[in-house]
This record gives sequence, C-alpha cells and structure tokens, in this order.
Amino acid sequence: MRKSRDRVSELFGQLSTRPRFYCDMFPAKGGGLARQVLNRKMDYPTYQLLVADDDEDFRQTVCEIFAPFFRLIEARSAEEAIELVSREVVHLALFDMHMQQLTGLDALRHLRSLHIVAPCIIVTADYTDSLRDDAEQAAAFSVLKKPVTRRDLVATVARAVETAYDDREFTHQLLCG
Repeated sequence: MRKSRDRVSELFGQLSTRPRFYCDMFPAKGGGLARQVLNRKMDYPTYQLLVADDDEDFRQTVCEIFAPFFRLIEARSAEEAIELVSREVVHLALFDMHMQQLTGLDALRHLRSLHIVAPCIIVTADYTDSLRDDAEQAAAFSVLKKPVTRRDLVATVARAVETAYDDREFTHQLLCG
C-alpha cells in the first residue's frame, strides 16, 4: 500500500502550468488503485488543437472551451491552417467548412496529401448527406452541424483523442472539465 501511495504522490506531486481537474473516481493505469483528486493541477501530454474558422467569434468560443486542455493554434482561413500545419505538429484539427477561398474539406484533403493523419472534424451550417460522404471519403473524423452545442463539440473532440491516441485519462478529463 505504501508503494501505491508513493506512486500517486509522484504522479500528482508535480504541478503543471495549467489546471487539470479530475471530477470523479477512475482506475489508475497499470493497477487497481482508484484515486480521487479534486482541484489539483495535472501534467498531461500536450496535444495541439488547430482551430480554423473565418468567424472570429466562433473561433474564440471554441478556443475558450478547449484552452484548459490543449495548446491552441488558430487560423482565420484554410490557407493559413495549411501553412501552420507545415510548421507545427497538430494532433487534432477543427475546420469550418465554408471559409474564404478553400473549404475545410479542401484543407483536410491537403493535410492527408501531406500524410498528416491527425483526426479532423468539419463544422458546417450546411450539413448534407453529400458533404458527410465527401468528408468520410477524405477521412474526416466527424462532421458537426452548426450551431453545435458545447456538449456535442467536446464529446466529439474527446472521442477523436481517445480513438487516435488511446488516452482515456485525458478523454475523461476533457469530458468532466
């Protein structure tokens, strides 16, 4: 039991610069020890989330939602997103479908042509079965219809992280945060 407590202290003793809060009990990795830690800062892998939308208000709202959990990269257009991806590691991308010149789907296809396999979520006010099929063919993780609820957006991003990176603790935190 002493070793388990020491391991928990080791895991939770180091404080990160951003707050991370566990909202309930969950099994620890590699054992049956359950722990509850409330209002403690945590170290997590730093995932980078690209948010590309020409609507500044929507982009800022999305960034406010995910700022406690991700390093954020913002783009005002698909072209800017493509440029940023060439310089930055991106673990997950959210693309608005309709931007100035290129669409979010165009940006997704470009990322795939560069062999970037990060999960990409398309957000659109003009959801159609045809768009869903095109997005699926381009290997989009999901297509969400605007206006999207915070709950649906967070749940979709959490599912994308868990599917791509098998990070259940981070997913749990994202859903509870």
